[in-house]
Amino acid sequence: MKLAFVAMALALLTSPVQGADSSSGCGPGWYILKKNSLLSSAARWVTNGVLLPISTLGMTLGTSNCAKHSIVKAEKESIMYAEHNLYQLKQDIARGQGEYLNSYLGTFGCNFLSSPRIKAHLRAHFTTLFNGQDTPMAVVGSTERLLNQLPIAVETCQA
Repeated sequence: MKLAFVAMALALLTSPVQGADSSSGCGPGWYILKKNSLLSSAARWVTNGVLLPISTLGMTLGTSNCAKHSIVKAEKESIMYAEHNLYQLKQDIARGQGEYLNSYLGTFGCNFLSSPRIKAHLRAHFTTLFNGQDTPMAVVGSTERLLNQLPIAVETCQA
């Protein structure tokens, strides 16, 4: 009984620290206990702890209402852009210029000052980008690797 009391006291005492960064608003506990109070925050913490396998699965799949890191958001934007414009993007990369290529590089945070050298680099490695696995995820992954090989891209692309 003492152990349970100590555990609950610790949970209540540490909840304000955890809640200070407003991170108690995700996971299955949030769907059950929506009120933003100290008691609700502690109950969410316990609920999320009990449902740990489900909580982590929900965070991975993006269904638990948790905020995503900016790197993940940027990669998702690049994948979505490539998914919707793959044919036109392939043509622009083959030419080394074009509005689809400009917009695609924008999803990686590349600025227009370094753009000509980056475009030339992607054009020179066209067969690396489109090697028979022309899926958007494969193209984005190859693009990231190519950008990381080019010093100007590493310096100027912010995503």
